[in-house]
Amino acid sequence: MTNLTLSPTNFLGLKAPGPAFYMLHLDSETGPVVGFVGLNERSPDVPPDVGFVLKPEYQNQGYGTEAATAFLDYFLHDFGLKNICAMVLGDNERSVKLVRKLGFERGGDAVLEPWGVLDVYVLPGMKHFSKETTKLSRWGVDK
Repeated sequence: MTNLTLSPTNFLGLKAPGPAFYMLHLDSETGPVVGFVGLNERSPDVPPDVGFVLKPEYQNQGYGTEAATAFLDYFLHDFGLKNICAMVLGDNERSVKLVRKLGFERGGDAVLEPWGVLDVYVLPGMKHFSKETTKLSRWGVDK
């Protein structure tokens, strides 16, 4: 990554117990926070899903693509996950564009409380999902 530093932390600024959520800093860990990228495990029956949020002033500058590419590369190649999906509200065109650029394809839909039906994007070769059978919690699973 040329512009961003991934810093493992959670929403409260505390170190995460595992490498699941990363704050995105411009240039270094002391640089301004651009947003975050994370991996959520919501159900043992559904692969973890990647999520990302960028502050409005940093959107449309390539930071989301840069961060998500490095993040997915780590989890798929170095960490060894085989399946990762992405869940997007259907009208979020920027997120749809980004997940497609990352190699995801439309893979059905799921119900995610409290938002309702989300579009699910999967990596090529992964199983597809149905809102009738895929109902998930916002906060994921307890370990």
